[in-house]
Amino acid sequence: ACSDNVVRAGLTPKFKDVDNLVDMLTYSTGGPSIDAGAYSGENADIIRYSPPVPEFEVVILHIDPGQTLTFPNPHHPSILIILEGSGEMDGKLCRPGRSYYWPAHADALHFTVSEERRGPMKVAVAHRNTNLGRPTAVNRDDFGGHSSHRVSVPASPMPYQGGFGRNSPMKGG
Repeated sequence: ACSDNVVRAGLTPKFKDVDNLVDMLTYSTGGPSIDAGAYSGENADIIRYSPPVPEFEVVILHIDPGQTLTFPNPHHPSILIILEGSGEMDGKLCRPGRSYYWPAHADALHFTVSEERRGPMKVAVAHRNTNLGRPTAVNRDDFGGHSSHRVSVPASPMPYQGGFGRNSPMKGG
């Protein structure tokens, strides 16, 4: 998410607000909050990743060999990136790494993966967050608060590996 607010503490000739920066910091330790996504109610081949910010959300489409998937336009300008596999989008060949612009008022897209393919095609669709009231990302420190309403906390696959806290072996002295 973008912001017009910048708090500087040093290394710049611009205004520095060290006290405000220190007040904003949290000194909690632990793993990151991980967005596990949410499966679409209509189709288990669609996973939505919606952070609690209005600027964007990402939807991952999974199309197995021999399958077709019709994805409705979210009515916001969107960027599509073919992450993995090959197939067709509205009859045009799609390969990994290719990106496409999808205008807000265009028709739904139809994805097809041939039965001969060895694996699925995965497509990321990024657009303005249309699920702002239903975020999939959870801030662990705010669990139970407004940003985590009706969402469970995903477990981190990485255990806490230490850091630079008071009892850290990485801290000098």
